[in-house]
Amino acid sequence: MSHQSESSKSGEVVLYGIAASPGVSHGQVFRFLHDEVEVPRYEVAKDEQESEIARFKDALKQTHDQITEVRESVARNLGDKEASIFDAHLLVLEDQALIDDVVGEIHKTGDNVEQCLHRVSQRYYDYFNQLKDEYLRERASDLQDISRRLLRNLVGATAAGTAFLAEPRILVSEDLTPSDTASLDRSKVLGIATESGGKTSHAVIMARASGVPAVVGLRELTSKL
Repeated sequence: MSHQSESSKSGEVVLYGIAASPGVSHGQVFRFLHDEVEVPRYEVAKDEQESEIARFKDALKQTHDQITEVRESVARNLGDKEASIFDAHLLVLEDQALIDDVVGEIHKTGDNVEQCLHRVSQRYYDYFNQLKDEYLRERASDLQDISRRLLRNLVGATAAGTAFLAEPRILVSEDLTPSDTASLDRSKVLGIATESGGKTSHAVIMARASGVPAVVGLRELTSKL
């Protein structure tokens, strides 16, 4: 379990976590914040629900195309083993049970697709996140990654990144998803430190393959910055 100790003389804060990717780095930090999508909520007339479902299917296709592009990029830069992480993402997008749950939520509640997708995804996330098996629990992060991308595509939002950084930094975040890690400009990232996550997380696997030092499970990390 992560814990911390503080030096009263120097004011230095020492945090303990899980060494997830080997290496040592030092430098200034950059706090990576997920651009949480504001999920709109409004009623959809019954005769317009099929149009709402069509929007959902368009977003599924757009997201599928984006993840396929990410997979191909990771395969070129890191290798097929690391790229295969995104095969699971593609399978989630094709999961008929998930699709049916979202469509059913639209018919049942009469709410817009963004709101229905958010609710259904949260139920799936909560289920995986409470599992005792670490590997299965880490899949909650993958599901959250896909859900965020779908929501961004539905509302027309863009994702955060690191390309704008003028100098290399140590990336600090509550958590990183595989898509976050794949989109990083590695010339700007000295290391990664996150509050959550474990050695089996897909983001950590990609960090190791990229040769980026990473420590995860650093509780209260972002609150100490």
